[in-house]
Amino acid sequence: MGLVDDTPMCNIDSADFQGKSVLEYAVGGGSEAIVQLLIDKATDLNHQNRSGFTALAIAARLGHAAIARLLLRHGADPTLANRTGRVPLHWAAANSFVSLVRLFLADPRIDVNAQEHLWPGLRYGPQGWSALFFAVQNGQRIIVKALLSHPMIDPTITDLAGRTALMYANELSHLDIAALIEASCKEKENTNRMA
Repeated sequence: MGLVDDTPMCNIDSADFQGKSVLEYAVGGGSEAIVQLLIDKATDLNHQNRSGFTALAIAARLGHAAIARLLLRHGADPTLANRTGRVPLHWAAANSFVSLVRLFLADPRIDVNAQEHLWPGLRYGPQGWSALFFAVQNGQRIIVKALLSHPMIDPTITDLAGRTALMYANELSHLDIAALIEASCKEKENTNRMA
């Protein structure tokens, strides 16, 4: 008898009171072998718990790059957002996981400009940030550079307070990052002028 067998008593897509699936627990525990076993048993890779988290978002939040790669390779959707609009790319950038940011940027489905949004009833929290804002907040020059290299990046988008990532970088005195963003803005402006 295996860890997960095919009997009706063992439903691999069952969830707890928070809507967390068996796959989410396996990802949270960092067990690539169990994640692979669940994938082999055709578990729902895009199940969202009550907070809107997917297994891929949990992998991104915890820095489990190998598991995230495995989930993506088997069809996990990197564009699914939680209740506040955060996608896996946000978690990777917010937690300074360079390899995960690069992994997500290589996926053609990704929206590099996806922004968080306010969830009704929340008094604090999401600020309308894109992954670029999270990277700026943490002073992550390498991640900022990776994000700015994406062809679809818009470095001029604003958060809910009307600030751009450039304004935020200057506010935090991340002058080297501000210079990168400013150069990207000028490059985009020149490209648009020539088009």
